[in-house]
Amino acid sequence: TNLDTMILFKIFPVFFYALMPAFVYLIAKRYLTIKYAIMASFVIIFSSYIFFFPAVGRVGVVLGLMSGLLWALLSKKIFWAIIFSILIIFAHYATVVIIVGLLFAIICFLLLSNKFRGKKWGSEAKLYIIVLLIMIPIIYIWHFRIAWYSGDSMLFTLLHPEKARGILGVGDNFFDLSSRDYVTQEAFGLNFNENSIPTKIEIVINWIIVGFISLGML
Repeated sequence: TNLDTMILFKIFPVFFYALMPAFVYLIAKRYLTIKYAIMASFVIIFSSYIFFFPAVGRVGVVLGLMSGLLWALLSKKIFWAIIFSILIIFAHYATVVIIVGLLFAIICFLLLSNKFRGKKWGSEAKLYIIVLLIMIPIIYIWHFRIAWYSGDSMLFTLLHPEKARGILGVGDNFFDLSSRDYVTQEAFGLNFNENSIPTKIEIVINWIIVGFISLGML
């Protein structure tokens, strides 16, 4: 594009992150009235992440793509489900692990439900299986054979957290909160009393939003 990289970073990812409240609305409208779908979108819009985008970066991009994938799966749109799943792989490696685990759990649930009900595999199960089978080889090729940073990060973080220092630039113990970056420390309340009031409000509101999303997933 020949644009300044910082300008590109400030502008380009925002379009992806803006997908999230839009897809949240479309998903919520499938199961709720428009009023509650709008409320669900506002929960996302008023998250401090959308106001403080520089702290999010690629995570914000993948959140938009992930919401698109969930919408495509729930709407049984195989083409868009494949597109969003592939884009997620290249956007952020940790989210890929979450998506694969989520897809696997949903597939197991659907197959067991159909089996117990004496039905054949439904179109939902087939859709999730197709997406999962497409994602797994691309994840392997990209993250473990081409993208050395994400591959090493995933291996050392998941399998050898004690060796994560050289790869991720954290302290001797990956699970030692004081050795992590300041954003992680703030999120988990380290030195909470020393933060400014706006920062305290931000942390509390973000965890409330995480709680609502977690309850919704359950």
